[in-house]
Amino acid sequence: ASSATAGLKAVNITTAAERANLTGTTDITAGIAADEVLTINGVTVNLTLGDTTTAVINKINQLSDQTGVVAEDATGKLRLRSNTYGATARIDVQASGTAAGFTTATQSDVGVNVQGTIMVSLGQVLVTC
Repeated sequence: ASSATAGLKAVNITTAAERANLTGTTDITAGIAADEVLTINGVTVNLTLGDTTTAVINKINQLSDQTGVVAEDATGKLRLRSNTYGATARIDVQASGTAAGFTTATQSDVGVNVQGTIMVSLGQVLVTC
C-alpha cells in the first residue's frame, strides 16, 4: 500500500535556488595589466600579463573540478559562478593584485536554497504539507 497522500499536489516556489556568484570590476577584454595569482576556493590560478577575458576563463575552467567554480564573460569582466546551487555552494576568491578585477582581500559569496510550500487538495480544502 502506498503511503502517499491522496489528492492533487501543487508546489509554490517562493525563492528560486541560486548559485554563488562573484563578478570582477575590471574589463579585461584587451588583457590583464599585470601577472596575477587568483586563489579560488583554495586552488591557485596563475594569470599572465596580457591574458584576455577568454584566456582567463579557459585557465579557470580547466580547474573547475577542483574549485567547484566556472568562469564566464560578463561583458568583458570576469564572472565566477559555483557549479552547484543552494546554501552549500560557495565561492572564495583572493587575488595577488587587482588586474583581473578582484581584490587582495578575500571576496566571498554563498548560494541560496530553494524555498516554497507543497499544497495538497483534500476535497474542497487546500492544505499545506
